[in-house]
Amino acid sequence: MSSRANKSLLDTATEKLVASQLWRSIFRHGYPDTPLNQSLVMMGNVFLHIHPVKVSRQAMKITYTWCMGGISFFPIFVTDSHWCLSDVLLHPRHQCGVSKHQSVE
Repeated sequence: MSSRANKSLLDTATEKLVASQLWRSIFRHGYPDTPLNQSLVMMGNVFLHIHPVKVSRQAMKITYTWCMGGISFFPIFVTDSHWCLSDVLLHPRHQCGVSKHQSVE
């Protein structure tokens, strides 16, 4: 009797979750069984848009991608390494707290 009540509680919770607006905002389309529905799912989902399941051979050519991953990684790397290096070099010179010229009352 207890397991039957828990199962129905689990079923109702699952039904409420699937019917919720949050679930429908994440999963906007049904199972992608047709090419049209596959493209709708991919374009409606940010994760699948950035990392698609299938990629054509032509889309992987260097003339098509222009090395955009490396080009966008390099400025981020330079900026972050400059920030880390300046933080390491400047942080020991900055002394927090009371200086020797101030008195504590």
